[in-house]
Amino acid sequence: MLLPQLHLRCYTQETVSHQHDNLWQIIFGLSGSMEVNFNREDFLISNQNCLIIPPTIHHAFSGNIDNKNLILELPATSQWQLSEKGGQFVLSPAAIGLLEWLHQYPQPPDQYSTITRLLLAQMKIQKGWRDSLDAWLVNKLHTPLTAYDIACAFNTSVSTLQRKMKAEVGVSVMQYVTQQRLSKAAELLKYTSVNIENIALVVGYDSHSAFSQAFRQYFNKSPTEYRQD
Repeated sequence: MLLPQLHLRCYTQETVSHQHDNLWQIIFGLSGSMEVNFNREDFLISNQNCLIIPPTIHHAFSGNIDNKNLILELPATSQWQLSEKGGQFVLSPAAIGLLEWLHQYPQPPDQYSTITRLLLAQMKIQKGWRDSLDAWLVNKLHTPLTAYDIACAFNTSVSTLQRKMKAEVGVSVMQYVTQQRLSKAAELLKYTSVNIENIALVVGYDSHSAFSQAFRQYFNKSPTEYRQD
């Protein structure tokens, strides 16, 4: 029976593309980050998550500075049950601790099957990157934000963030932030009695007039008219 293999790898910033015909590949981030694209979707791998790439799937990847990754390779005919579509998974604290230990104390090949069972048991499906972004923005709407701030928070570059946003949503990062601000404002107008001046502050507008102008441009109504409907 073919056994799993573990490899410690660092990737260059040069983009490389290939496929593995007979292997499942699971990339666990140890430090830094790397970007992977397959099935027309971009993934960012850090020390909080991992990525499953199924056999025969063509993928492109490049590493950011100081990236280190533990690569688990499983034969396509192995006993392990994995999602046919692959995708990104979030790691439990136990899995992160195990990976840190493996990084410090590499284990012999006869332990790889046991390690594989432990790692796979700790993987949970991760929400899409926009779900993560929306959850992050909820607590940031009252603050000044730039595309650079958001890119740093998600350990990626502004250009990559802009490209993903344009491809999936059709707007720039800051246009998306504005949409989120105004959607939150509309929710507060409809379902709370908070006054309009305070709503403006809650969603990041220091000026009531600037908020009213932006709201009217987006909803074709003033905040007062929207609340009264």
